[in-house]
Amino acid sequence: MQTQHNTDDTNFFSSGKDLKTLAKSIENEMVKLKKWVNENKLSLNLCKTKFMFSAEQRKEEKVSLSIDGVEIVKVSELHFLGDYGS
Repeated sequence: MQTQHNTDDTNFFSSGKDLKTLAKSIENEMVKLKKWVNENKLSLNLCKTKFMFSAEQRKEEKVSLSIDGVEIVKVSELHFLGDYGS
């Protein structure tokens, strides 16, 4: 898993063959990040948190992410630092 930090944004990049395993790995990293944020008296706005896959998701695999009971929205395009990822 790679992490990119910019100003007030953090991006996780990861790869794998099994989407559910990949999603669980990302969820685990987000839990660690949220714990660190809370311990340092910062905030993580889960309502603004998004995720996307850069490869086509198989129709039979419905993958979701949630942190502290907040479902993370899946998007087809992300905007960060003036760039678009899709």
